[in-house]
Amino acid sequence: MGDRRVSRLFLSAAALWAVACAPPSSSAPVVPQGDADRVGRGGVRGAILIENERGVVTDRVDAPVEAVYKAVARVYSDLEIPVTLQDATEGVVAAEGFRLTRIDGRRPNRWVDCGTDIAGPVANDSYVTATVATFVETQASGGTAVHTQVEASAQRRDSATGELHCTTTGRLEALILERIQTRLPR
Repeated sequence: MGDRRVSRLFLSAAALWAVACAPPSSSAPVVPQGDADRVGRGGVRGAILIENERGVVTDRVDAPVEAVYKAVARVYSDLEIPVTLQDATEGVVAAEGFRLTRIDGRRPNRWVDCGTDIAGPVANDSYVTATVATFVETQASGGTAVHTQVEASAQRRDSATGELHCTTTGRLEALILERIQTRLPR
């Protein structure tokens, strides 16, 4: 694992914690808007600027951070999300740059939105590369905060177009949180 990749992920972790500073509630996940990915490209009629807002889903779990961390690792394994970084000290489990085909038996458009064309969701007819990261931290008020972020891009299989930026639907983050709850000791 390269130092640059790890430091980039930890910079993302720091940004994630800064974005997710609002205290989570147990009633509904919070999806704060974070930094934007900006893509500039010259067009026939002038410059084109595309912004994809990064969303972080944050929620609170009534369990110790150690138990939640172990549950996160098991959930990634259950969902066949290939873990590339696991650090209990930092409270992070992440899968960086993996080919997203199916998760939980569902096609990519369930988890990410890369647009739609005449054939349907672009994510289903593209090579989708995703990064999924979950961070856990102890809350001063008790319990554990769980922060999950999904980022993705796609390359069309049927054309020579460039990289397409995708946004999360929020469903994968919700599924991870739901599965964490079921994996915790009762």
